[in-house]
Amino acid sequence: MSVASKNERLQRELSETMNERLHRLMREALESHPKARLIKEIQKNNVKGYSKLSKPELINLMMNERNKSKFRYIKHAKLEKAEAAQVAESDAKRQSKKVKKKKKKKIVIYINDTY
Repeated sequence: MSVASKNERLQRELSETMNERLHRLMREALESHPKARLIKEIQKNNVKGYSKLSKPELINLMMNERNKSKFRYIKHAKLEKAEAAQVAESDAKRQSKKVKKKKKKKIVIYINDTY
């Protein structure tokens, strides 16, 4: 085997394993959400034929080659909760900084003593 053909074979194997890994991660992310959330996402993306499906069947529908690209933005439920908590925490810090800045302002009043 030539070096070029070995490199091509390794590249093909690497891309296949990467695709398999992405597929597994997407499936795990979808499985982490309740059925109601999956149905809402399906409705948002105008996918038909979901009304009588169970949760595993919904996930298979979402992982279908036609629909897979429509749902890539969905993250694992734990990650979404962590990100939401982090955003809430940063917002709270930002609000407390604004309050502190307001407290630090000094009011100076000049009174003219001459009548």
